Amino acid sequence: MKALALPRDQWADTLARAGSSNQHEQLIIELLDADNAGRIDVVPNAGERAFDTTPLDRAIADMVASIGPR
Repeated sequence: MKALALPRDQWADTLARAGSSNQHEQLIIELLDADNAGRIDVVPNAGERAFDTTPLDRAIADMVASIGPR
């Protein structure tokens, strides 16, 4: 995968081609503008993150159980 720069004037059209509504496009553009302007910051240790492992058999069993009887 390779990240490519997308000029701002192409954001709305690109989001629309991906299936976004006009309202969603505007929200995403506002979010990106705020991030690019430095108005969004990540605060270290501001929230909890948990890491663990799940055995494959348990993961499959949980997925099958979530489907329920047919």
